[in-house]
Amino acid sequence: MFPPLEWLIVSICNLIIIVVLIQVVMSWLFAFNVLNAHSRNVQAVYVTLTRLIDPMTRPLRRFLPQPSGVDISPMVLLLIVGFVSRLAVYFL
Repeated sequence: MFPPLEWLIVSICNLIIIVVLIQVVMSWLFAFNVLNAHSRNVQAVYVTLTRLIDPMTRPLRRFLPQPSGVDISPMVLLLIVGFVSRLAVYFL
């Protein structure tokens, strides 16, 4: 019924998914010393991605347990965003 609105919601959801995946992979690469954490360019990209993702994951972290110190809030965020995207396609 509203293809432009559907397209906008799905595009925003896809962009969020891409940003979350890049931020998670970068955090793993930092943890295993594959990326140089002292590089200004790498730090700038990581900080920017973290600032984009934190407002969405912070409320989830309050309610989710952290098993063995692992933050599962990005995974839950991916599930929520995917669900919203599918709802937009189904109902719009």
